[in-house]
Amino acid sequence: MGGFILTHPSMAGPSSAAEPLRHGKEALEAGKFDEAERWFRITRRDFPKNTEGTEALVQETFLLVSRELSSLKLASLWREGANWAESVEKSSASAQQKKAKAYESKALEAIGGIRDITPKLLGLSSVALSLNFNVGMEGLEADDIRNRLKKGEWVEEDDASRLERAEFLANYLGFLATIFDHLDDRMFNNPHEGKVRAPVLFNSLGTRLYIANQKKPTTEQSRLAKRCFDRVLELTSGTPYDKQRQEALDFLAKMDAKKSAAATPVKAAAKDWVCPVDGKTMDPNWKFCPFHGAKLGKKKK
Repeated sequence: MGGFILTHPSMAGPSSAAEPLRHGKEALEAGKFDEAERWFRITRRDFPKNTEGTEALVQETFLLVSRELSSLKLASLWREGANWAESVEKSSASAQQKKAKAYESKALEAIGGIRDITPKLLGLSSVALSLNFNVGMEGLEADDIRNRLKKGEWVEEDDASRLERAEFLANYLGFLATIFDHLDDRMFNNPHEGKVRAPVLFNSLGTRLYIANQKKPTTEQSRLAKRCFDRVLELTSGTPYDKQRQEALDFLAKMDAKKSAAATPVKAAAKDWVCPVDGKTMDPNWKFCPFHGAKLGKKKK
């Protein structure tokens, strides 16, 4: 009796992992970034221990970081436009504020993806892959729309979509150039090829998680950011003055300082700690006024 034999991906031959990865790279070349991200997610889900799965994981990371960066930039642009429109037309300003909030939500969604994917990257023995792929770069120019939006003009949906694509492409290509250490004049040329600079990748992830944690602190984000910076220190242990190492050390110092400050008891509420000479509010952890030298104390009731 004839029929089909169904196999689980783990039972298939090594070449099976190449198929979804190829679909993802073809989508990148066509400029279909959402589709590419979906194929990369499928590849690394079904083939986590294959080389193709590792590449898919790294490629998905490039897209997530670029999506978070571009969404934050778009939120800022729409909010800037809303501030200008506020004095002209209240309804337009309100609509622009809604757009800004929508992009802030997209940024939060992307940082959630970064949180999910970072432990998988940290679990790999190496992410220093040699990559070679093409990127569809149609739709990179949108300066006219960006300028109109900044002036408070309302931007219709078609133009808003053009701007979103252009902003994503600008951040994506810039991030790839940083990862591969390409000069600016190579940013816009295919293929994008080179060896992934692991310290740069982990510093980038740590930075995104650190910044997100400033807005909405969570133990998970703080822990992951620290693990990323610690990984950079491991990767650059033989080069004490490496730029990436110094950046990681700076972030770790900030995190330690904030942790120490949080553990330091505050003498009084900030609004109650004043200079007796002019009555101005001072830092509650200071003992003397830096301007008059007078000993600080609580505000008299």
